[in-house]
Amino acid sequence: MGTLAIFPQRHAFLIGVQAYTDPGIRALKTPIQDISLMADALGAYGYQIHRCADPDRATFVSFLEQIALLDPDGEAQIVIYYAGHGVALTQQQTDGSSSYGGYLMPVDARRGQLADTAISMQWLADQVLHLNGKQVLLILDCCYAGAVQQAVAGFRGGIDTEVEGAVFQEDFGHYTRYRANQILTSSAHNQQALDQYVASDVADQQEVNSPFAVLLSRALMHGEADTNHDGIVTVFELQGYVQQRLAAAAAGQDHDQTSCLFAFSSHEGGEFVFLAPSFNPASLASRQRTNPYKGLSAYKPEDSAFFFGRDGAIRDLNRLLDTTRLVVVAGASGTGKSSLVMGGILGPRQRNGVTYAVMRPGKTPLAELARVTQQPPQLLLIDQLEELITQAENRDDEALVRFFAELNAFQQSPVGQQTQVLATVRIEFVPQFNPQERFWKTATQQYAIPVLDVEALEEIIVRPALQTGMFYYPEKETVARIIEDFRHYPNALPLLSLALNELYELAKDRPERTIYEKDYVGIGQILENKAAALMQPFAAHLDFFRDLLLRFVAFQGGEYARRRVGNTELDFGLNQPLCDQILTALTDNRLVSGRDVKAGDGYYELTHEALINSWSTFRQWIRAAGPAQLAQRESLTEASLRYRDQGQQRAYAWGGVVLRSLLRTNGLPPGRVWLLRPFAAQFGRLSWLSRLERAFLRSSLALVRQTKLAWAGLGMLILAGIGVVLFLQSQEGYGRLLSNARYAESRNEYGTAQQHYEDAAALVARNLLLRLGSQYLRVDPDSLPALAALEGQRETLYATLTNRLEQADTLANHTVLLLGNRTGLTSNGLGVAQACRSFGQFIQTDALYRTIDNSLRHPRTRQLLDEGTVGRLRKRAQGGYQVTTVLRENLLATCREVQEGYSLNGQTDLTRQYLGYINALEAYNRRVSASALSPQLASSAAGR
Repeated sequence: MGTLAIFPQRHAFLIGVQAYTDPGIRALKTPIQDISLMADALGAYGYQIHRCADPDRATFVSFLEQIALLDPDGEAQIVIYYAGHGVALTQQQTDGSSSYGGYLMPVDARRGQLADTAISMQWLADQVLHLNGKQVLLILDCCYAGAVQQAVAGFRGGIDTEVEGAVFQEDFGHYTRYRANQILTSSAHNQQALDQYVASDVADQQEVNSPFAVLLSRALMHGEADTNHDGIVTVFELQGYVQQRLAAAAAGQDHDQTSCLFAFSSHEGGEFVFLAPSFNPASLASRQRTNPYKGLSAYKPEDSAFFFGRDGAIRDLNRLLDTTRLVVVAGASGTGKSSLVMGGILGPRQRNGVTYAVMRPGKTPLAELARVTQQPPQLLLIDQLEELITQAENRDDEALVRFFAELNAFQQSPVGQQTQVLATVRIEFVPQFNPQERFWKTATQQYAIPVLDVEALEEIIVRPALQTGMFYYPEKETVARIIEDFRHYPNALPLLSLALNELYELAKDRPERTIYEKDYVGIGQILENKAAALMQPFAAHLDFFRDLLLRFVAFQGGEYARRRVGNTELDFGLNQPLCDQILTALTDNRLVSGRDVKAGDGYYELTHEALINSWSTFRQWIRAAGPAQLAQRESLTEASLRYRDQGQQRAYAWGGVVLRSLLRTNGLPPGRVWLLRPFAAQFGRLSWLSRLERAFLRSSLALVRQTKLAWAGLGMLILAGIGVVLFLQSQEGYGRLLSNARYAESRNEYGTAQQHYEDAAALVARNLLLRLGSQYLRVDPDSLPALAALEGQRETLYATLTNRLEQADTLANHTVLLLGNRTGLTSNGLGVAQACRSFGQFIQTDALYRTIDNSLRHPRTRQLLDEGTVGRLRKRAQGGYQVTTVLRENLLATCREVQEGYSLNGQTDLTRQYLGYINALEAYNRRVSASALSPQLASSAAGR
């Protein structure tokens, strides 16, 4: 296939303006020669050349309008090149607002009458937007050329559409199948472009051109931008080649000049390509098909080539690691902590020769630490540090002290002094790790994961697919819909990755390798569809499926969290084949992962805690079981292992009270006459019990029966049986009220707990047996009024704190809506003004979150509310001001840009106004830094 058969119509419209008639506009020296240079370069690629030298405004307009008459079938390639003066001005609107505008200057332009005599970039963009070409490239070689971005409202901004290295058949097919409307500029929106520069390596020293035109010509005519020699020069390759050399050329003139690449709003994700006459698409290799999305799994170091969207955080962490021995990355569940450190830090460092080791504390953190430090790495990652609290067998403060003492001793030792330590931790556990700096010292750096902005989310969605030759179409609509959906799921990066993984799998075998908008049914629905398909083969065994999944959940710190399940828990005797089938289905679908699953110390666990909150069926099962049942089951497993490991000693068996509690918790009333009920049969009805747990319970029951028989004979000689039974019945009702009160308290239902305590007090008051036997009750009845009063105080405090958090969240939502998309704000002056003027509401929101966080540190708060509740509320407050911290930087940067623009254009009143906004924000920054309420979170040549 000849190259002209792909784009049979190719047109280049070249405009050069230099002989200006207005004495106030400096004449240029190179534009006419520049369009000659571009004519030679583009002519070599088969373009039909149309020139327009020194046009007046009418001729300029007429020349552009004739382009619309070309290519009725919409398959042409069109290049529009302009060389001449460019101007960027702030325009005052009739409503008093202002906006940026750019102009190109025909030969008869008048500096004081630009609106009537120059060519508006907005008008030019509108003309190009409606051209019928399959691929359209606008090239502007003028000062302030980047101002055209304000006019085109491109969706993708700075995200490139090119993959590194060779272009594969799938890439080329996509580039040429979908519409490409792009803009290449010689300068940014606030830069002048060099008009005249003769580089030492230009062969003909007599011909003077702009450096931008010279570099474009060399890139195309000499093929220097085609670094892989495949006969294709994409516009991304072109921009990369030009920018590297243009920056050096400008620097030699003590000047800054940046080539920029933008997309029109009509861009559909294609890529403008220059095809050499010798190009043959059949010569392109086919790309290996690898799904780059990890689903619910975290990125590993070997996945770093597919890890995008975290460039700022990676820079911050690398800077911290260069100066600190221990860096702790804190963030909410689902914010990508593990992926960031493994895919963004470990992977690149490993490629540079850095050795690393990864550990998770698990149940035996000291043993794990000893294991990974036998051969000291240069970088040690302690992933999910909160397991020191949630999973370690010894979970007290002294155990934490010992762990960090061992870690510090290792880093101070001769073999470990070169080891840097990086750790990740869920942010709600941070307060439990550092009381009075017992564990973390002041030298430790804490880094809070920043909030993802729109540009970062676009990269996360688009870039991994591009790396493997997969594309989204129509890109703008599809990606925007995914991002909008993502914002409804807090901390939902794993769910986003799962959705992208499923979309990729759906489309990977299509010849066009394209994901369409119709493929996307929503983040939550994708998970539900996946879960429903997974459960369907086990419909007849749904109870066992449910009980097996519940093993992977624990109730810790007032929240449900994932739990490791060791191989020893997964021996179910006759049900073992069913268990293996379910685990295989869960692991194949990446909902569960395992380590050394065939080894004695192997384990399985949920791939991510996002499943607990987002899989609706699973969530219903968890809520139905409740914290008490989950805690009881975990206790049973630990007690069974301990009983086995201690040689089945009598002291490690369970007593009758615990056995009855187990049965009641699981919906099997044990009855009251223990000597006459066959409880072994009841334990056999609990299908979720493993063989080890079943044996442990039967052994415990046998011991309880022996004890009961011995005490029964003695009891009948001492007490009247009927009195004992009545007392035990009353005691059971009393105990149930106390248990209900404590359960309500664990759920922050303090009003309900208060009522249960009051009911217990009333029960004692009217029951003579309970009053006579009060010394045998678990709680002294005289203390019940004080306990009820305490619950009332907790209810008042908790309601106050949650109401204030809801108020802060409401303000934050308004602020995020206004400030969340900085790119959108800077696209029109009114939006920018609203953003900068909103700093008062922003400061109010940020200060409210910080005040709430400070209140939660108060000793009285910690006295009334349990640590898990305080941690959960602080998580919300800290999450709030983490959002506002990032938005504050965006807002400050936006205000500075606006203030700089007004200053350059001589609008002193507006300059002073926005300088006031900047000063107010900076003053608030200083106050926040001084208050220490949160961790510190880590910017003349001749011109055209």
